[in-house]
Amino acid sequence: MGGSHGLKMVNYERSSPIRQKVWDEVKNAHTGLVITECGDCGLQIEAGTGVAIKHPMVVLNQAYNAFDNHGAA
Repeated sequence: MGGSHGLKMVNYERSSPIRQKVWDEVKNAHTGLVITECGDCGLQIEAGTGVAIKHPMVVLNQAYNAFDNHGAA
């Protein structure tokens, strides 16, 4: 899959079964969120599954903010 790498015509045939496997695994996980640092991969996963995507740093920031908002340290 590899972001834009998997969309290039020369790589498309090889990446299609990989992309489908990822989509199937995400759908079978019955999750509402996928975490990935690769923006292109995130776009493909979201397009193929409808599942929301977040960058790991966004999740980390949300965790820190939730911690701070509870009056800790």
